[in-house]
This record gives sequence, C-alpha cells and structure tokens, in this order.
Amino acid sequence: MPSNTMNFEIFDSSKNKMKEMEIILDQNEDVLDSIKLVMKQHNITKANIIVFEGILMALSVNYFENSKLKNIKYFEPHEVIKGFGELKYDFIKNYLLGRIRIIYKHKDKNFDGVLMSGKAKEGFKIVFTYLEEKV
Repeated sequence: MPSNTMNFEIFDSSKNKMKEMEIILDQNEDVLDSIKLVMKQHNITKANIIVFEGILMALSVNYFENSKLKNIKYFEPHEVIKGFGELKYDFIKNYLLGRIRIIYKHKDKNFDGVLMSGKAKEGFKIVFTYLEEKV
C-alpha cells in the first residue's frame, strides 16, 4: 500500500550558500568534459547552467522532428546564442547527468536542441550556479 510520505529537501541558508562559477574555455576544449572537470575539482554535485554562449567549432545536437528523435553533427563553427540546463555529477561513476538545451545559428536561422558534444572556440563562456554546503 502506498504511503503518504513526501520526500523533500529543506534549503537552510545557514548551511548552504548559492554560488556562481564562470568557465572560459580555450580553443578545442571539450565543453562537457570541461564542465565535468570543474564540478569534480570543486566538489559540486548539482549545477544550473545560466550562461552558455560563444562559438563551437564542432557539435552534436539531439532534436525532435515529427515526434522522432534525431541527431545532427556539425564540423564547422556555429554560434551558440543561448544555453541552459541542469547537470548532476556522479562522483562514484565519474559521470555527468542532465542536459544542456541550446539555441544556435545555422545558415542565418536559429535552431534548438540538446547538446550531446561540442568543441569550443577560444573564449566560449559557461556560467552555472550551485549550492555550496557549509560544514
């Protein structure tokens, strides 16, 4: 029989502090690997991407067309106009979970999808927020 127990987390400002992390990538750095490395180095388990902009030299994007999931790969530079998402880092499996939804320019039109991989042009900017737990 199901219980009426509700699971929730309480935000306690005396124990947690909202912080912001900015990452500026170098030429040909892998976007997702860079985020994963920063999260690992700073012991961050959950992050919310709030800025994700610049040029990607190559990228792979998942999108839906007529209710079918498709993937497209680009091997030439594309401007990412905006990106946002939620990520979780699994320290045990060394694995990044979640998604980053992007809006990017292709042939003077805007498209959107979920970033699967990407190599940055120098100066690509990522900003995310996270909770820093006070001990």
